Amino acid sequence: MSKIVPKIYAVDDIPTDILASIGKIIAWWGYLQFQLGVIIRIATKLSRGTGNVLTIGADLSSLCRIITTLADSDHWIKDENIRKDLAKFADDVRRKSTRRNDYAHGVFGFSDDDQNVLVRHLFKQSQHKVTPGIEKLTQHDLQIVIDEARDLWNRAQDLTHRLKSLR
Repeated sequence: MSKIVPKIYAVDDIPTDILASIGKIIAWWGYLQFQLGVIIRIATKLSRGTGNVLTIGADLSSLCRIITTLADSDHWIKDENIRKDLAKFADDVRRKSTRRNDYAHGVFGFSDDDQNVLVRHLFKQSQHKVTPGIEKLTQHDLQIVIDEARDLWNRAQDLTHRLKSLR
């Protein structure tokens, strides 16, 4: 016997372009998370295998803490400008990772008031525990989050290249 899913949570009814954009957000953050491990490996001069063993599977928070620790001392990275940029980068990733989690673990659907309005249902705040809040969801809003993640990844790439130039 199949259950009836209320339209407000019916993922099958969400347009594919919206679902694809949510997927892009998650994919860019996946690339970024991997690149954080690369930064750590390059900064500490570990082999690829050793670096992967130590960083694969680590969450964003742990990887950012390691990068912040590397940036706090000239033990591994002598260039003060790179250390400052790494510290700022790690802070930005930490701060913006909430947006990633909002989409990676989000519940999407339609407004109770208008079944044509796409929303992300909000559950985090205490007032939403009883009655979820909603946030309208548009392709434009999603593109902003995609671009934000891509920009962080580009910064990670730049920092990786700068660290490699120190070798």
